[in-house]
Amino acid sequence: LARRPLAPSTRLQRLQARFPTWLPLALVLAVQLNEALRYGHGLLPRSSELLSVHRPLVRLAAWKAAGALPGPLALHRIREPGVDLYGPPEAERAALTTRDEVVAWLRALEPAVALIRTSELGPLFQQSRAAGWPLHVLDASNRDIVLVSNTLPPGASDENPILRVLSDAPPALAHPTALRFEEYLEIVGWQWQEPIVRGRETTLELAIKVLGPLPAGSKIYVRLQQGRLSRINPMPHELAEGLYPSQLWRPGDYILHRFTVPVPMLEILPGAHEVVIGLRRTETANYKISVPADDSGEFGVTLRGSREFATVGQVQVW
Repeated sequence: LARRPLAPSTRLQRLQARFPTWLPLALVLAVQLNEALRYGHGLLPRSSELLSVHRPLVRLAAWKAAGALPGPLALHRIREPGVDLYGPPEAERAALTTRDEVVAWLRALEPAVALIRTSELGPLFQQSRAAGWPLHVLDASNRDIVLVSNTLPPGASDENPILRVLSDAPPALAHPTALRFEEYLEIVGWQWQEPIVRGRETTLELAIKVLGPLPAGSKIYVRLQQGRLSRINPMPHELAEGLYPSQLWRPGDYILHRFTVPVPMLEILPGAHEVVIGLRRTETANYKISVPADDSGEFGVTLRGSREFATVGQVQVW
């Protein structure tokens, strides 16, 4: 006689009988322990570093002890309790109330150091470039505060995040292009991190030649599009990772714009996608494309619609 197959519940019971009763609890505890270790050894220390002034002030103390930065520490709009814990005594600090005072402090001939808000770095850096006096970021580990100086101590490196996106020569990217938005900027190159695979992330890069300061609040569209249904990164995003505000750009600058985006697994279709670029002026208006002057131009650039968007090439999505 043919044997009757075991009912699902019976098979499950027999399978459970082969393993010790404590195994499910052990698996749960192992998963929780792994998450706790990841949190304790990775996320928590990194979060603490982003919010604490311990690292920059301890490094400053070492430079002061070595005689590289012997003067007082200037503080500009910093109200951080950690300064009392890790910083120099109050007698060795100087409170600066205006940006002009910070500029005068750092333009001194002798070594000078200051703790400023990260939001102040862009304007201060722009002033140093325009006037030709040195400015170095000695520590950028804190999310909101940077340690700056007019002197780079021996063995130290400049941690200025603006230098990641700003250069005097065009970044070398895989695809040259020619796309101009009014009198403000030109897109001269682009590339996407490939292969572009659904369910993963990808990073786009643009090489931007600055023609003039771009009004604050401007954003850029760089999306991959296949027809009307498949769009990757359709919304505008901040330029240059927000590291160097566009209103501070000056003619002749080159900006390397990077942005990492997820590639959805279900909403995106495989196949060739067009690379579409536009520049947003406000919530309701975009900048117009002035080059190419016709509907198509160099490097296969083609305009779309009302001269607000252009296709600069194609990539494959897998």
